[in-house]
Amino acid sequence: MIEWFASVSLMLLGLWFALACLLRLCYPVIRSAVIGGHAPQASLLLLLYSAVPLVGSVWLVSSLYWPDVARWLVVEHCHSGLCRPHGPVNNLAIWPALCVALYVAWRLIQKIQQLYLPSQRLLKQLRFVGVRRQGFFELPDSQVAAFTVGVWRPDIFLSSGLLERCSEQDVVTVLAHEKAHQRRLDNLRRILIGMLLAPLPQPMSRRLFDDHQLLCEKACDQAAADQAGPESVAEVIVKLARWQKAAPAHASAFADSHARLRVESLLAPFPKANPGLFGLLAITIVALLWLADPLHHLLEGWH
Repeated sequence: MIEWFASVSLMLLGLWFALACLLRLCYPVIRSAVIGGHAPQASLLLLLYSAVPLVGSVWLVSSLYWPDVARWLVVEHCHSGLCRPHGPVNNLAIWPALCVALYVAWRLIQKIQQLYLPSQRLLKQLRFVGVRRQGFFELPDSQVAAFTVGVWRPDIFLSSGLLERCSEQDVVTVLAHEKAHQRRLDNLRRILIGMLLAPLPQPMSRRLFDDHQLLCEKACDQAAADQAGPESVAEVIVKLARWQKAAPAHASAFADSHARLRVESLLAPFPKANPGLFGLLAITIVALLWLADPLHHLLEGWH
């Protein structure tokens, strides 16, 4: 039983890492289409794209070790109609599986420590010191700050410095942007994509993570532009970028390191949603399902 569990774990985690590397290597091919696409759609697409390695590895391993799943993905080949699991089971897999599992667990714990726990602690602290206003909390801070904190029930925080230095219309624009973060649960999305990319080393996952952050900001800018107009939103971004210090890394902030790219996007015509991008994702998933049959037969020979 231990050998079987170790073999399944090693196959699952190994395929997750291999497929994540493969999709990361393929990402530059579609990156320009994703970054330049309709931001609300593209941010969701990138999240789903990052989920393909995990989902694909689960499907492929299921086809190897569970015949009831395999019959949907693998060409019938079993003798006398009696199909047994064909996934390799070897007691030599125990130690490699343990090493790989410890690495993935370490990476997942890192993501929780970086993205989830600080956010929850900060949310409690800010709710305590902040003064509840209509739709947000006001923080007694002379620095200019505007961000959304929290994962499941995020709250918006604006500093006294921002409220004093910005016009009423600027505040409305900032709130429209932050309410979009709140509505879209972008902090939860940040954690999800971080967890999905966990097997990859930091240098390999950074581009996908940063691009997802940029697309989330652009999507919220577009939501604010529907109320205030693109030029007004761009003006507020520039204004706050000059005043604002860095926001917490686990918060969705109004002005950030993507300010220039966001302003350029606002001053250009907004791209329309393109169903073809999801078609590319569908093709990727079909390709992974197609791999189940040759992989099944290949590994059957090792069984």
